[in-house]
Amino acid sequence: MDMKKCKTITEDVILAYLAQKSETVKSSTLWSMYSMLKSTILVKKNVNIATFPKVIAFLKRKNVGYKAKKSEVFSSEQINKFIREADNETYLMLKVATIIGLAGACRREELTKMSIDLINDKEDMLLVKIPDSKTHIERNFVVIGQENLLLYRQYLSLRPSHTPHNRLFVNYKKGKCSIQPVGIHSFGNLGLRIAEFLNLPNPKNYTGHSMRRTSATIFADNGGNITNLKRHGGWKSTNVAEGYIDNSLTNKIKIAKTIQKLSDENNQYETETLPSCSDYKRHLNIPSISNKLNPFNISNCSNFTINLNINKN
Repeated sequence: MDMKKCKTITEDVILAYLAQKSETVKSSTLWSMYSMLKSTILVKKNVNIATFPKVIAFLKRKNVGYKAKKSEVFSSEQINKFIREADNETYLMLKVATIIGLAGACRREELTKMSIDLINDKEDMLLVKIPDSKTHIERNFVVIGQENLLLYRQYLSLRPSHTPHNRLFVNYKKGKCSIQPVGIHSFGNLGLRIAEFLNLPNPKNYTGHSMRRTSATIFADNGGNITNLKRHGGWKSTNVAEGYIDNSLTNKIKIAKTIQKLSDENNQYETETLPSCSDYKRHLNIPSISNKLNPFNISNCSNFTINLNINKN
C-alpha cells in the first residue's frame, strides 16, 4: 500500500497483492498468506477481508490442479520390523518415539514437549495425555503391547536422576541418556532415520510428519470411522480426516467388493433365449415360472401377447 500509495484496504488492493505474490509462491503458501492477512487486518484495521468474494475466487482458481506434497507413510509391517530388529543401543529413543507417536498420531512438537508427568504407567498400558495441541484440543491415548511397554520402561530407567526438567525425550547415544532434551528438528528427522534403517527408496520423503500420517492411515485402513479419526488426530477439519478415509486401501477394497457382489448377483440370473415367434401361436402362454424369474429374450416378433402366471407364495 505504501508503494502504490493506497490509503484504504479494499478488495482490489488485497487481490493485487496476492496476484503479485502468486508469481513466486505456491497455492498453499497463498492460502497461508491470506489467512495471516485476514487475522492481522481484522485486528489492526477492523476490516474483514473474508467478505471479499473476488479474493476467495482468485485463491480457488489458483488452487486448481495443485497437488500438495505430503510425507510418505510407513506400513504396519515396516514399523514392526523397525521396532523388533533395530539395535536398542542405537535406536532405543527412536523406538519409544515411534511407539508413542504412532499410538497418538503425534506431531513433532507434541513429541518434543511431551512430559513424563502426563504419562501414567499402568501394569498393562500407558495412559498418555496431550494437554495442548496445534488445534487447542486436548487428547488422550493409550499405548499397549508388552514389548512396547518394556522398551518405554527401559528407556525411562536410563534417564539421569538429576535431569532438571520433565521432558520425556532426552538425548540417547551408545546406550546412555544425557540430560539434554531432544529438539524438534531431531523429531523432524524421525521418519528419515527409520526409512534409512529399512533401506526404503527416497528416505528424505519420510519426515517428522510421517508418523502422524502413518497412524491416521493405519487407523482408517482398519475400519476407523471419521468421527473417531478426528478424535484420534485432534483434527477440527472434516476435510482433512476425510482425506485419510478416501485414500484408505481397506475402504477402496470394501467398495470394490460391494460393486463386485452386485455384479455377481446380476450374473447369477441365466438368460433364456426362446425360439422366434414363428414357432408359436399369436398368444404365447408360458405355463409356469420358478420362484426366481429368469430373464429371457424374444426376437423377430411383433403383435403378440405373453401371459405370465406367477405364484406369489
